Amino acid sequence: RRDQAGVPLGWIEFGADVTAQRRAEWAEEASPLHYQNVFEAIPAAVCAVDFSAARNMALEWLKNVDVEPRQWFTEHPDEVRKLMRATLCLDVNDFTVELFRPPDRSGMLGSIDRFWPESTLPDYIDWIVNALSGQNTWQREIRQRTYDGVEFDSWFTSRFAPGTIDEGYFIVTVIDYTEVKRSQAAIRQSE
Repeated sequence: RRDQAGVPLGWIEFGADVTAQRRAEWAEEASPLHYQNVFEAIPAAVCAVDFSAARNMALEWLKNVDVEPRQWFTEHPDEVRKLMRATLCLDVNDFTVELFRPPDRSGMLGSIDRFWPESTLPDYIDWIVNALSGQNTWQREIRQRTYDGVEFDSWFTSRFAPGTIDEGYFIVTVIDYTEVKRSQAAIRQSE
């Protein structure tokens, strides 16, 4: 308000507590950084995998099938390879580059097909059936292949992030299991 001469008679102050809003903004800014720190800190090969195209293809094929998915995939290995080619690696950590030995990080991105030897088709089928059935975790000892074609024993784990099963994105970890297998064989041989 002002008097007749236009001089203010008083002041009105307005304040708003924006603490909650700022905390939400800070959390949003920190989330990708936190994710990246965790991604790089894990002492295993870690890959962000997009299974969505492969998932959609598999569901389309299985629409009119009267047999169990596992049986159908087993009877159609060429289709399984198509699914492998449609399953994409989007990001990897430094341990992945060290383990799989591509020329650089970009050599790991794209189709995962090259890293799955022919002998692992049953494992991939099991992984696919598990994912299609809505199971969020799958793990197993399997053979993997490095960028330059050397096969090795690995402990493979995949896990859908909460709420992303239908989207088809998951995190995969691979641990080189070669030395563990050698040690186990040596122990068995010595007994």
